[in-house]
Amino acid sequence: GAERYILTFDNAALRDTAAFAPYEFVEILSNGNTYGGGGIYGLALPWPSGQLLDAESVFDADSVWLLLAEEANGRTVHHAVLLGSDGAVRASARADAGDGSWLGTLRGKCAVGGALFCATDAGLTRVELQQGQLVAVREFPDAEPFVDAGRELLLSREGLTVVGAQDLTLLRMK
Repeated sequence: GAERYILTFDNAALRDTAAFAPYEFVEILSNGNTYGGGGIYGLALPWPSGQLLDAESVFDADSVWLLLAEEANGRTVHHAVLLGSDGAVRASARADAGDGSWLGTLRGKCAVGGALFCATDAGLTRVELQQGQLVAVREFPDAEPFVDAGRELLLSREGLTVVGAQDLTLLRMK
């Protein structure tokens, strides 16, 4: 896939500031419709119009799922943007925060083979790109005792690992 990056106007000042804490990489979020200076010029994201509150991203071999939270008109709205390995926007979706859907929270997501697995209070949800839309194609309610919207999901060789505050649970698909 194509490497993606964004440059600052003063990279030396950024690195000097970052040197005060250990880090492996720096993630820069730009609040605009396009960004450039390196990587992919003119990448147009369906960017939220309100105040950016939070951001998360998950990757697999061929795609990036960018998850954003914004405050607009007194409510919090979540956005999901699926980017292909070429940087092109494949699809996007939005939902109100806390609505119980796969996009009701930003965390608790794991990208696997072009799909997005999402931890919800009702179990797991598998989201895929279908005809230009992000669609919840399958629900796994049997996972409900092991997952909730506050848990993280990680891919392991054996399956999905659910990360709780005090425990790890391995889920295998049959």
